Amino acid sequence: MIDKKVLLVTLLLVVGAGFVLMSEKKSGNSSKDDLSGELLLESQSIALSAISEVSLSKDSNEISIKKNSDSSWSLANGFPVDATKVASFLEGLEKVKLQRIVTRNNSNFKDFGLESAAVLKLKVQGGKSEGKSVSLRIGSQREKGGQFLALEDQAQAYLASQTVPINVQESYWEYHGLLDTKGDLVRKIDFGAVQITREKADEAFKILGMADDAETTDLNQVAKLLEGVRFQTKYSVDFAPAVEAFNKPKFATIHLFSGKSIKATVGASKSNETEKYFLKLQVVADSLSDQEKWINKAMSENSFEISKAQADKFVKQTSDLVVAKKP
Repeated sequence: MIDKKVLLVTLLLVVGAGFVLMSEKKSGNSSKDDLSGELLLESQSIALSAISEVSLSKDSNEISIKKNSDSSWSLANGFPVDATKVASFLEGLEKVKLQRIVTRNNSNFKDFGLESAAVLKLKVQGGKSEGKSVSLRIGSQREKGGQFLALEDQAQAYLASQTVPINVQESYWEYHGLLDTKGDLVRKIDFGAVQITREKADEAFKILGMADDAETTDLNQVAKLLEGVRFQTKYSVDFAPAVEAFNKPKFATIHLFSGKSIKATVGASKSNETEKYFLKLQVVADSLSDQEKWINKAMSENSFEISKAQADKFVKQTSDLVVAKKP
């Protein structure tokens, strides 16, 4: 027969052991929930290369930036995004460390600018976190450095080691250097009846289609022409005339040693008695990037709106490439 005292002691030991195990489990979960000292992306098991979409929202503004199949980036409407700005943003995000918890109660979020904060959303494609989505509230910046952040699925907020810059203006992210090509990559520029051409990158350009009393300007001016096409353009969808509607259009086709060609047309057109200036682009190559495919599709129906000064600059620089010889 089992002694009652022994049975009682045994039961107490079993209950006590269970209590200890539950306490350790709770303690372990609490430690796991506290991400203090961890890098933000690492704490969410997100590799920088696996981020496929970045969404930013603040007040009533929201933009989404998506990675294309060729690793370039575009806005939701397909407009090419400046890759250097995306890289800078993501590299900065990779360095963000969650230093310490500032509150464990989301009712205190307003004290840290997190109640009506900007929101950053990341989507992941590939790797162990395939299909994962993370939302982050971006709060106030601290005077002594750092910024307050909160993960959407947690009640606590953190002081982060550095700020997360949020810009929800599409114009900031748009890439306008669509013809931003270095002069030493250019093999030929065709202006219709007149061409300037060369066989090798280290050769001077020759003129075809003009009398012997003409010569080309130097390579630096060819480069300036291409830089001149790097307009801060506005994508026009409300009024996008066909090339035939341009007043005195200026054409140029830029042929690169790679085999790629870029056709550019600059001209003016009137809408409601207001003259506007436009740039149309077409890229010709055996293999096109996702951004170049988008440019060709968009430019078949639309134009980039530019200022008169930008249009004049293009016309002047294309004209300056061919000059009369000095007597």
